[in-house]
Amino acid sequence: MGFLPNAYLTTYNMACALTWGVICYEACLALDPNNLLASLATIFDLRLAGPLLTGHSLSTLLFYVQYAAILEVVHSATGLVRSPVFVTFLQVLSRVGVLGMALLSSPGSAARSHYGAGLMVLAWSMVEVPRYLFYVAAILTGDATKGTPYPLFFLRYSLFAVLYPMGISGECLTFYNLLTDDGFVAKYGVYVYWGIVCVLAVYIPGGPFMYFNMVGNRKSAMKKR
Repeated sequence: MGFLPNAYLTTYNMACALTWGVICYEACLALDPNNLLASLATIFDLRLAGPLLTGHSLSTLLFYVQYAAILEVVHSATGLVRSPVFVTFLQVLSRVGVLGMALLSSPGSAARSHYGAGLMVLAWSMVEVPRYLFYVAAILTGDATKGTPYPLFFLRYSLFAVLYPMGISGECLTFYNLLTDDGFVAKYGVYVYWGIVCVLAVYIPGGPFMYFNMVGNRKSAMKKR
């Protein structure tokens, strides 16, 4: 791969890693071990106070970084990266779908102020930071399997075991809370309601498929390493 594609991918992955890092840091700061579920419920609309972030909410950062992931489908489809197009599309679609629906609901609504939304955000951020850093290391070393630092390699292919079920549970809870939000249903209508029902049904085969796809990827990567 040439200099320009590598430079672009390095910049993209590094920017995503940094943004997810801020989201993860802020989400973890909001957690209260003595009242975990209640503190998880505050994460989605958490107000930020860091440099350049004052006045914005965590959901704003989520919008930019998660919708930027649509580019990953393009990267895969054009051969810029070797990720399978269908798996990439499925993962990105589920996330932008649930995030988009949650953002359409009112601040303080059931979908945004439930611990499921916080669980979802926390899982996403904890899996994405090492994933994007792994991609950066793979580009810089030229060898994703043997050239990347082992701790980063291990996290890339191991965190999913806990974080995928955690994230999928949060996504499903968020979709369910949208269905039980009378204001949301009244505003967007029966077609959106049944669309969400259909999406939840897709999680039944889709969730295990995504999980065991990563199990297969882990076995293959560990064997090559």
